[in-house]
Amino acid sequence: MKRCDFLLELCCLLFMLGWAHPTFAEAYYVAPDGQDGDPGNETQPWRSIQHAADRVHPGDTVRIRAGDYYVGQGLYFRRAGTAEAPIVYRAHGDGPVRITNSTVLSGPWKKVQHDIYSTTVPKGTECAFDGDEPLTSPGAHGFKGDTIGQMIPGSFLVEDQTLYVRLAGGADPSARKIRAAPYHAISFYENHYNVFDGLTVEYTYNAFKRQRDTTHHVTIRNCTIRCIRSQGIQPVAKDCVIEHNLFQKIGTTKFLHGIYCGTSNTIIRYNVFEEIAGAAIHLYPTGGRSEVYGNVFRKPRKMAGGGYYGEIVAWGDGGHKIYNNVFLGGGVRYGISANSNENEIYHNTFVGCPRAIYLHEGKKGNRVQNNILVEGKIEDHGRGSVISNNMQADPEFLNAATGDVRLRPDSPAIDAGIRIPLVRTDFNRTPRPQGNAPDLGAFEFVESKELH
Repeated sequence: MKRCDFLLELCCLLFMLGWAHPTFAEAYYVAPDGQDGDPGNETQPWRSIQHAADRVHPGDTVRIRAGDYYVGQGLYFRRAGTAEAPIVYRAHGDGPVRITNSTVLSGPWKKVQHDIYSTTVPKGTECAFDGDEPLTSPGAHGFKGDTIGQMIPGSFLVEDQTLYVRLAGGADPSARKIRAAPYHAISFYENHYNVFDGLTVEYTYNAFKRQRDTTHHVTIRNCTIRCIRSQGIQPVAKDCVIEHNLFQKIGTTKFLHGIYCGTSNTIIRYNVFEEIAGAAIHLYPTGGRSEVYGNVFRKPRKMAGGGYYGEIVAWGDGGHKIYNNVFLGGGVRYGISANSNENEIYHNTFVGCPRAIYLHEGKKGNRVQNNILVEGKIEDHGRGSVISNNMQADPEFLNAATGDVRLRPDSPAIDAGIRIPLVRTDFNRTPRPQGNAPDLGAFEFVESKELH
């Protein structure tokens, strides 16, 4: 064999084995007092998360130290990892990592009429907040008109670079902390196999926004998503995992949700949703075959203009699996609206949800089994529904008043269920059954464990 041929074959072999262009996973650091011109290591961290996002490769981890990160027009993630080597953005663990693109307005405020005030804001402002409360826009989502005269209490309006606010109770904004922000805090562009872990995203339009339909395999875990004008995650990327997050104070109308899921195979588990105006989780329109389990829904939030919405809207292609969730509706907020086919709704606990489960007209093949419904009911308007082993009574919770809906030793829900192969553990991941048959609701009866 000629020497040149041998070297060519050797190079090809090394390339196939991954040796020709070796990659090594790196750990980079970001800190509020860092410098983007530094190496980005532990002792000389970068300053901006965007700088890190523009330089990482598959397998890299960005460790973000505690502090406040103002991200201007938002963060843009364009670099992809792989299934074997995802890119991870993780809070360092030394305190909260707070990400926002909002600014606190200093005024001056001018009284326009009655209890409406105005001030100048940056071009592109899309949302405003009164303290922790997102303000609503009178021209959107069911409100008539978009003029100053049609503003309702708790609303804002932007005309060019002028912000108008009408606060609840006629309050003067000069005595309040008013924030304004442009669009999304975090945007996804083809950043497959990315993990966002332990971040707080707050005071923005959408916290996480999928900008390209082809984005997939994004994991959002251990995050706090709070004080959001529009939606927490909208829309969800394909094959996304959303777990162990807190969603809090999101939206102002029934069209603004904690999670808007328009793709299939989404896993939503072990999250807490509170004070969400629209649905906590909206599965629509092509978001079939998602799994939603181990979540807590509590602290109902009244929509702008009055009234309450519901927690899970299971629309679209259906085939969703919804189990081991706890719904605390406060007597005003409904639980699950299933306007799709072949959903499986098992082992959920509903307290204070006047309409706990609603199966819409003409929808077929829905299964509702082993649920507990206190002060609520199942409304079946579908075709071929399977509804059995549900309890519509007080099952003797440990302390329903505080949200502790584990079962007492004398609960009639113990051993009252049927075996469902899908649901092999309970809310606390305790194996089912503990007795002769599964217990109803989200919890098997065991010794005390804390509700997360």
